[in-house]
Amino acid sequence: MATAKATVNTKALGNGPVQVVELPVIKYSALVDGNADEEAKLFQAASVDGFFQLDLTNSSASATVLDNLDAVYKVGEEYFDQPAAIKAKDERVQDASLDRGFKTSSCDETFEISRDELIANQPELPAVFHAKKQLITDFSNGLDEACRVMLDSLSTSLGLTGGESLAKHHKETESSESGLKFIDEPTLARLADVGDNLHTDGGTFTVVFCEKDGLQTYLPSVDQWAFVPPKAGCAVLNVANALSKMSEGKLHSPQHRVTQMEDGAQRRIYLSYFLRPTHAAKAALKI
Repeated sequence: MATAKATVNTKALGNGPVQVVELPVIKYSALVDGNADEEAKLFQAASVDGFFQLDLTNSSASATVLDNLDAVYKVGEEYFDQPAAIKAKDERVQDASLDRGFKTSSCDETFEISRDELIANQPELPAVFHAKKQLITDFSNGLDEACRVMLDSLSTSLGLTGGESLAKHHKETESSESGLKFIDEPTLARLADVGDNLHTDGGTFTVVFCEKDGLQTYLPSVDQWAFVPPKAGCAVLNVANALSKMSEGKLHSPQHRVTQMEDGAQRRIYLSYFLRPTHAAKAALKI
């Protein structure tokens, strides 16, 4: 059986050498087929470092996610290219822990589309997103489905069957904060000016697409920080805090940050899908 082991290499750059990780690659199509070896690889990756690449090729997600990826990036760019006054109309009055709608900070702009609101078709999306609603829906659905397949696989590995599976915390008929987030976080002219945003994620799974390097994580298996480069045909996945708690700490929610490898200002768009437990599950689990 193949092992899910991270390998760290050194890359020489203008600001000095950086560490880059080659994460384990989990084949989504094999998980769908219930391949026992692939399920074991997923469990190992989720248990040790909590980060892995999910290979979406040759699967249902090839059409819903990979074939749509460039177009979804372009929708995000079009939205963020609007005047600040237009985007400001999409800000929400909400708890600080929530990210629905448009938000801005000193380092980025974001817009998160709630899965519940997307399904209910209310409130109506801003015009840029509304014009591409079917594209966004297909993309979101493909990633949500992939997360649920992984939940089922990990439930099997954890011995959680029937009504005790991880799916009980993610009922599709109940409300949650799951959603697709568009992030415009440019790199800066000077690496030294980048602030530290070290964190863990609060949900179940985080799925990330980015065309440029920037995601950096701590890898317990090698006791090192390393950059996670994008990989063609794959999404970067990480375990989040709620999933770690549901597994009684058996699955690892990793520390990570968004930064950059070297000096140089350029645009950088991230797409992130967050699977989060239902509101009822969050209350029951006290998370």
